Amino acid sequence: MERTIFLQHYRVRLRSDGTPRELSRDDAAITYEAVDERSGDPVDLKLIPVETIDSGVREQLDEQARAAQMLRHVNIAKVFDFGREGGDFVCVSEHLPGETLAAWVAAHGPMPADAALRVAEQIVSVLSSASFHRLPYPPIQSSDIIVVPGQTPEGSWPLVKLINFGLPALTSGRELKPEDSETREQPTSAEQSASPRSDTLLSSDRRCTFG
Repeated sequence: MERTIFLQHYRVRLRSDGTPRELSRDDAAITYEAVDERSGDPVDLKLIPVETIDSGVREQLDEQARAAQMLRHVNIAKVFDFGREGGDFVCVSEHLPGETLAAWVAAHGPMPADAALRVAEQIVSVLSSASFHRLPYPPIQSSDIIVVPGQTPEGSWPLVKLINFGLPALTSGRELKPEDSETREQPTSAEQSASPRSDTLLSSDRRCTFG
């Protein structure tokens, strides 16, 4: 990696051998563990080569990223900053502890019906807010949903947050390696062999399945 500082303030974290701490990879898009040098807070920094973005999407990308940055919702990972540097589009977002819903199902089996319903309610709340702000959204996969520690504002479990929301060109499967992050998990062979129903949680027709 030739550079480690992006958008002036965000530094990609390196391992002891000098290689960057990679969180996830989806085709050309790579998400790294980074830090905001102004505050010291951890962030996720996603790089995607501009040349790999469809030209039609490319023209709308800044506008959609700006809309996502302005959207504040308890169930959406915050977008802190975005821009273009060199040949890459850069998106900086909230770093979330926890694991993807896909990894949770792989480790624990199907989620109990009442908990699955609470997940669905949180996702529907996000979509309602996005619709109100006229923010487009892609089909939501179980790898786009992070089960984070803690409880919902109502005091129930689980609390979930969506990542990459409102950025269709940047949607990334959250298939993480244990050696790359202490707080997120790599999908297991059980997850990879799971029924396709456990992968697609919410598409444009708002169907949802949980394991």
